Amino acid sequence: MRITFSLALIASACVWSSAQGVANAAPKFIAEPGVQEFSGRLIARPVPMDQLLQRGLNAYQAQRARQEAAMLAERTTLRYIPETDEYILQVPEGATEQSTADWLMRTGSFQYVEPDWTVYPVAVPDDPQYSQQWHLPKIEAPTAWNHNVGEGNIIVAITDTGVRLDHQDLAARLVPGANSATGTAIPQASGGQVNDINGHGTHCAGIAGAIGNNGVGVSGVAWNVRIMPIRVTNSSGGSSSISALTAGARWAADNGARVVSTSYSGYSNSAVQTTGNYIKYSRNGIYLWAAGNSNVNITTDHIDVTVVGSTNQSDGKSSFSNYGPGTDVYAPGSDIRSTYNSSATSYATLSGTSMACPGAAGLSALIMGTNPSLTGAQVETILYETCNDLGTPGNDTYWGWGRINARAAVQRSYGTVPFLPDSYSIVAGSPISGNLSSLGGSDDNRVVFSEPIVGSGRFAPITLQANLTSTNNQVGSITLAVEASASRNGINQRLQMFDFNANDWVTVDLRAASLTDTTTTVQPSVPSRFRQAGTGLVQVRVTYEADPTFNAFKSAQGRVDRISVLTGP
Repeated sequence: MRITFSLALIASACVWSSAQGVANAAPKFIAEPGVQEFSGRLIARPVPMDQLLQRGLNAYQAQRARQEAAMLAERTTLRYIPETDEYILQVPEGATEQSTADWLMRTGSFQYVEPDWTVYPVAVPDDPQYSQQWHLPKIEAPTAWNHNVGEGNIIVAITDTGVRLDHQDLAARLVPGANSATGTAIPQASGGQVNDINGHGTHCAGIAGAIGNNGVGVSGVAWNVRIMPIRVTNSSGGSSSISALTAGARWAADNGARVVSTSYSGYSNSAVQTTGNYIKYSRNGIYLWAAGNSNVNITTDHIDVTVVGSTNQSDGKSSFSNYGPGTDVYAPGSDIRSTYNSSATSYATLSGTSMACPGAAGLSALIMGTNPSLTGAQVETILYETCNDLGTPGNDTYWGWGRINARAAVQRSYGTVPFLPDSYSIVAGSPISGNLSSLGGSDDNRVVFSEPIVGSGRFAPITLQANLTSTNNQVGSITLAVEASASRNGINQRLQMFDFNANDWVTVDLRAASLTDTTTTVQPSVPSRFRQAGTGLVQVRVTYEADPTFNAFKSAQGRVDRISVLTGP
């Protein structure tokens, strides 16, 4: 390994002459004016440690290999991004993006080296007086709104040209954002400018989350969520860079945004996938990116980024939309009416995958709002699997999963992950062990409580009360599931739910308690009475009491492993 290290250092000293030696290779990176243009910078990521180990290197060798990568990048590093282990490199004078990337990749030290493309918004302007939001009934949003209109604790970040801060359909829903145009995010609170300098960002923001039911303008797909403006450019033309876009996306996810929408070209860059993985697994969110408007077959398939194509009013592919294996879902993107930047009361109709992407982002926020315990990966799965299939059944190589459907997605989200307790208390008896997390999984991690009686007397009832919150706006069904047991025979288990109409506790199940963890499932009649209007509160009590036919005894334990409530429309 020492010899390899020395050779790498020697190669580093003549990197640029070596780079010129491969300059005549077939070009891998092709610029397209107005779509993606060379910026004079590269994004490079060393081979991750786990991949080096998989190649058969031991820990020492793998660490030395990563040190070599750092030294190779050192001469021209403009910035290192620790969150995603990427270097932003300046292309040396006399070299090109292609020759420099080719040489660095030939060292074997890098997972990828790709241009930090200058990319552009992908909107296609159209008739600004068109006022019908055809796309909302097309995706069955009104039916979805019967159950959820978006929760105020869900934040959608729009990484774009900024947002008009005083727009009547957006201002009340905005949260502080940042400016990442330089590749480093400057928070709005620290002077980062987020006001729209182009109009594209304000239009995208309205598609995702313009305030609905307020008597003015238009409605977003999720019209009660929060919008975080992330301005990724300081150019009135809207051009940005991959590093600026991904820096803004990471900052947004680090500061509370669980949905990040990017309506720019350049989706195929490997740094986009790396950032998508960070958002999904490190920040429990979902990252969406526009497929592009070149009407070409795109093949780069990022597993952690949702790439969105565009459809028209007939559910056909928009003439401009890219398609193919790299596209995950489609959303309406032709002639979309939304907020605009001209004034605080202005609106416009635009077309592009730029318009499709925030529509899918708004639906992602709706899905999250139904149940905040859903992970980013689960939200992505629900978004995909509830699409209207437009091609070969399933995920095909032209249409991906199909065109998004808000009604089906919201309904699926209620049936995917039940609501778990927000809090609990022992209202009768004494706690022995366990905590709130004990009630969240079938993992033998239980809340245990008891009521010992000293001297003469009969076992007194012991009760655990759990409080859960259902965000379903219309409750057509409630399924209560309690996994629990008692420590001895002669104990009955009573399940109660609080009736908010009668203002009293109602017994919904009574049976002999099991000595081993057993799940009891109950679906009470008239379910809406057990969910508090406005707050979504559902209250459950699990009581253990002596069977009256059994001989007296002095003590017993109740053991509750899991409590959940699944509500449906």
